[in-house]
Amino acid sequence: MDSWLQFRKSSLRGLNDAKLEGKADEKAFALIDAVNALDNYVTTSSCSGRVMILSLEKHKKDAKMQSRWHGKVNADEIEIAISEYAGEKKLWLKAEPFILHIACRDIESGIKMLKACKNAGIKRFGLQAMKDDKYLIEIIGTGKMDIPLECCSVDYVKFAKLANDILESNWKRMEILKEEIQKLE
Repeated sequence: MDSWLQFRKSSLRGLNDAKLEGKADEKAFALIDAVNALDNYVTTSSCSGRVMILSLEKHKKDAKMQSRWHGKVNADEIEIAISEYAGEKKLWLKAEPFILHIACRDIESGIKMLKACKNAGIKRFGLQAMKDDKYLIEIIGTGKMDIPLECCSVDYVKFAKLANDILESNWKRMEILKEEIQKLE
């Protein structure tokens, strides 16, 4: 068995194990299944986006996640998470975009996937060389927000709605990307 087939088989086994153990992001299943249905590609990691509260002083490396949601969040959840924080660092409410890593068998396959990203309206994607003549594509959505919670009056309902709107936008873009990927051979 060639190195690509071994790598792909191992990656798919790891994904199936993560799915069975409940460690994989269900919102990303349709997209990753569309990618993995194609012989020249295999997903290596994914996240459909998330909302979180971080404590952070000056540098990102010092950030600590206080709360995290991989689906929609409601105002009560945000308020409770903030009220339970007893630290000194500043709190930030963040909504992060989806991210997807796809290994490609060869450069030609990578270029086809990049074209699918462009056709789907994705703005942040790139191709990197891996070992053994494989290539990795990183795709990152653009819907995100970073709100320092000390600078403004905290309207939990408005913040939850904004975060959820960003997640919804990311999920719609993932669906468009899935449709473009399904056109690949």
